[in-house]
Amino acid sequence: MRVDPYQGSEIDALAADWQTAAAAQPALRLYALLDHAFHREPRQRLIGLGPWQSLYAGQPGATPEISPLLQQLAHAGDPFPARARELLARTEGQPSLGFIASALAPEALQRHFDHYVDVIILPERTRYLLRYADTRILPQLLLALDEAQRAELLAPIHTWWYFDREGLLQATGGLDQPRIARHELELSEAQFGRLLDSSYPDTLANSLRQMRSLAGHLPTQPSALHALSRRLYLEAVGQDLLEHADILGYAVSRIEPPGADQRDAAREAHD
Repeated sequence: MRVDPYQGSEIDALAADWQTAAAAQPALRLYALLDHAFHREPRQRLIGLGPWQSLYAGQPGATPEISPLLQQLAHAGDPFPARARELLARTEGQPSLGFIASALAPEALQRHFDHYVDVIILPERTRYLLRYADTRILPQLLLALDEAQRAELLAPIHTWWYFDREGLLQATGGLDQPRIARHELELSEAQFGRLLDSSYPDTLANSLRQMRSLAGHLPTQPSALHALSRRLYLEAVGQDLLEHADILGYAVSRIEPPGADQRDAAREAHD
């Protein structure tokens, strides 16, 4: 699901934040973090914009085509790089680009993220791919982590910037320490459940958008559609609806397109 366009003033705020951080910490480097899964098609590819490091490189079972990509853009003392603005222009509307300020060299920062290819769910120790570079997932991941897990993830990071669903700049402060993670991330079933719950409104919104009978009845702004989807999802769960078909059917009934369109939409939701 898409997100709202970046707001121009927020890009300027990112540039100002980088300059402030770099002035206070002369060892900082500025990195771009790209979720490559959104840019695999030829018309979307950003590989030509500088040298990228695949953060799945050498990882068993990982899929290189959807690897998060890391690129160093600037050192402290450098102006906010033109390449950062170009990347922002090319990722407009996609939840795929973040920026990290860290004193670590690229190789060390990659070793840190080696511990975050998968998340391990306890007690069965089931593994799932961790999409931390997706800017819709990152804030929910940070909320799901306990204090020690969050400290481990953010230890070598001074600031992690991303743009939220409304195109507004968000900044997460790290510990700015010269150390990397020592363990793979393990989440309890409850933690992982909260993470899954937070991503479900995107699934619901995508299903609603694919229904021809709802054309013209849904918000066109991505953040507004997500807000509607989240509200309808919470209402459906409050009525003990847990299966996707039932939640979708409830959502369709609440959107209430007029007349025959409503009947067609409800029937389409349960097909």
